[in-house]
Amino acid sequence: MGRAFWVSVIVAVILIVGGMALLGLPGAIYALVTAPVAEALRGLPQGSLIEGDRAWPMAIWMTMVVPPALPLAVWLRQWLRPEAGWLEATGWVAIGVYLWALAFMLAQTF
Repeated sequence: MGRAFWVSVIVAVILIVGGMALLGLPGAIYALVTAPVAEALRGLPQGSLIEGDRAWPMAIWMTMVVPPALPLAVWLRQWLRPEAGWLEATGWVAIGVYLWALAFMLAQTF
């Protein structure tokens, strides 16, 4: 485990604890970014996943489940693409975290 992995673990813990202190605000951002894609994949009306009484529980839930993807994505990137430069590594990690968030958003639609 490299230094980047441990930094990502610390950042994930800060995101979870800080996100709960902010009453799910980071989760709302994750949900706003992933909800349109999840709605399109499931054929749901636009805005139906994060409206009304669903919005806050969804934000709290996303605040708790998305940050653990950061260390996982960093570890996978180190394992699969150890020679990647910082820009490529950042791109792979961002894609991994987004797909993780999208998977959990899709799980909420069933």
